[in-house]
Amino acid sequence: MHCGSLMPELPEVETYRCYFRRLAVGKPIRGVIVSDRRIFPDWSGGQLRHRLVGRTFTRTERRGKYLIAYLDARRDAASGTKAGACMVIHFGMTGSLQFSRSGLRQPPYSRAAFRFDHGALHFVDSRRFGGIWWVADLTELDRIRILGADPLSEINGPDAMSEIVRRSSQPIKQALMNQRLIAGIGNLYADEILFQSRIHPRRRPASLKRVEWERIFHSMKEVLREAIRLCSQMERYPDSYLLPHRGRDGQCPRCGAVLKTLRQGQRTTYYCRTCQK
Repeated sequence: MHCGSLMPELPEVETYRCYFRRLAVGKPIRGVIVSDRRIFPDWSGGQLRHRLVGRTFTRTERRGKYLIAYLDARRDAASGTKAGACMVIHFGMTGSLQFSRSGLRQPPYSRAAFRFDHGALHFVDSRRFGGIWWVADLTELDRIRILGADPLSEINGPDAMSEIVRRSSQPIKQALMNQRLIAGIGNLYADEILFQSRIHPRRRPASLKRVEWERIFHSMKEVLREAIRLCSQMERYPDSYLLPHRGRDGQCPRCGAVLKTLRQGQRTTYYCRTCQK
């Protein structure tokens, strides 16, 4: 499946997690296909087949923009103890999952695939910025260990959010995207959250009042949950959202003014200078 035209952020990864759970969890792995070794930076195809074939994915979770698929325990010949492991998937800018009922059919840009009795689940990535890691212990992976709080499950109020984000001296837009503070929000949803909150993207966190933190907190929850509900399909977003209006000469859905852009951290920010003072 492919989540519209959006780069994978928290809502898209949550959608992929549900897709992975439905099609891959509980089904024995019959084969591993590695079409591009760069996707698995630490393992060869032969090593992965040795570690994965015959095992079963038991459950999934999401941490920020990462999908984690846990494997059943396997007895270690050296120690005699049973140990689990997991696959950690990052979708980069263009990654997605695509299931093929025919294990022989390979979709364009398939970089790796897990083959089951009923077909194969492909990791598709045209620009190759994504990656998959096999780890025996999730705490060993630095890119997971450094992640900040999950905005849906671990930030429970405006005060908690303020305490986290105020650790940064960056403008509020970049602070929301700082994965060490809040894990999962990227460029598009940061813009949407601030638009819904009527907060200018260059405001400093220390300058925000409690009522503004309340607006940001509630907008964050609403925007991310709505994106998950809509499977991030652009054509389904409410017209009151900024997302459908991004682009050249796009107009603010609230006041009709032409949207403005600015560069922040090498990313393009869209905002309304009338509504977001």
